[in-house]
Amino acid sequence: MTGRRFTTKDKILIVMEYLETDIKMSELCRKHNINPGTFSKWKTRFIEGGKRSIELKGASALLQYEREVGKLKGIIAEQTIVIEELKKTMEGRRR
Repeated sequence: MTGRRFTTKDKILIVMEYLETDIKMSELCRKHNINPGTFSKWKTRFIEGGKRSIELKGASALLQYEREVGKLKGIIAEQTIVIEELKKTMEGRRR
């Protein structure tokens, strides 16, 4: 082995090649002169990164939703105060 260093882009392309084709892992490793253990680590990191990305996107959407709910609760609270004040004003005029 030459000890070749693969760039992040190279690693992604190799893992994608494995996932998108019917190539066997042993064949892919021979083709790119990669140790199967090394390739397995790349694949695991790739998949875990994808999972984290999806989870973070879900958490981000939830946070945005919670902020919107809080904003709407504040608006409702303000409107409730205004309505109560108007009711008091109208009752005072009727007397």
